[in-house]
Amino acid sequence: MSPEEEDIEDFIDYLISEGALKYIGLDYNNEPVYTVTEKCKDIFPDLYNEHIQKTDDATFSLWQKGIVEIEFTEDEQFVRLTKNSAELYLEHKDSLSSDEMEVLFILANSDKNKKEKE
Repeated sequence: MSPEEEDIEDFIDYLISEGALKYIGLDYNNEPVYTVTEKCKDIFPDLYNEHIQKTDDATFSLWQKGIVEIEFTEDEQFVRLTKNSAELYLEHKDSLSSDEMEVLFILANSDKNKKEKE
């Protein structure tokens, strides 16, 4: 492992220990996936804001492709996989960005989506 990779790993470990990152699981490439928590806003606001922007952009792109639906309430927004998300994923999988893949991974592994599919 290079010094840069060790620094990145140490930084990730620090963020996890501070509650700014949460481990989600392994992605399709067997790489770890993390989500940024609200606590990151206090510790590293720039990282938090960049993550939110990338996630919003990826989610909007997935919505345009019909893979997710977004529901807005007075206080929150909810993002869910659509009923035909699997078919649309297959149609678009070669053109999806890594950010879009990460959003899909998190949605597919969220408890709410698992319950709705049952």
